[in-house]
Amino acid sequence: MKNMEKKNDYTIASVQRALRILKLFDNQHKEMTLTEISNRADMRKGTMLRILETLRAEHFVRYDGRTKRYQLGVAIYMLSASAFSFNDLASVVRSYAESVTRELNLVAHLGVLQEDKIVLIDRVLPNSNFSVYDLYSIIGGEIEPHCTGVGKVISAFADPETRKRLLDTCSFARKSPNTITDRREYEMVLEKVRQQGYAVNVGENEEYLKCITYPIFDAKHEIMAALSLTGVIQCFTQELDDSCHKALRRITAQVSQEFGAGII
Repeated sequence: MKNMEKKNDYTIASVQRALRILKLFDNQHKEMTLTEISNRADMRKGTMLRILETLRAEHFVRYDGRTKRYQLGVAIYMLSASAFSFNDLASVVRSYAESVTRELNLVAHLGVLQEDKIVLIDRVLPNSNFSVYDLYSIIGGEIEPHCTGVGKVISAFADPETRKRLLDTCSFARKSPNTITDRREYEMVLEKVRQQGYAVNVGENEEYLKCITYPIFDAKHEIMAALSLTGVIQCFTQELDDSCHKALRRITAQVSQEFGAGII
């Protein structure tokens, strides 16, 4: 009894093994044979087969008899949809962003990729009476990829096929004298965004506004959202610039971690 109290370990080894097996199905291993899974898990085939059959019975994995490969099942997607809805994401981000917007007197925008469209899902103002001239951002509205910070970050960190679809349907319309309207030039900008890890937009949509934008990643380190801080260009001193980067790095890292980044 004393040893049990000292150990205080409530983990169940069989459940832990099953969960670790599910984590093996990453971007590079979306489908695997029994042998491949056993080798990756360093587990005997007989034991692995029993675990996989249990997971299959509960729809956490599915088996393709034609290819003899396993992949994640519908139960995983049902759980992920329940756990990580856009409302949950917006709520988590808002809990961090509200104090920062008040402190820096800036507006926060949160955008996501939804069916090959970049959509604004939340906007956090410094206070209820705040207005930055005319803010054209509308919650639930579609965001152009080429002239917004959120659009740049999501486009830059999307997978190549998604990025191509975004740019193929982008209007590249001129919104201000600073708007990038050439696709090749914009693709070079996206490469720079990927290298530095964030985007800066100076008057490319509303010509009097500047925004700094950082990505939020999910458990597979795929882009799930982008968060920006926006204000009038003339207000951006070097000190405010530095404060924005510091705050956005902290918030996006914390939110990414809450949604599983670094776990898999």
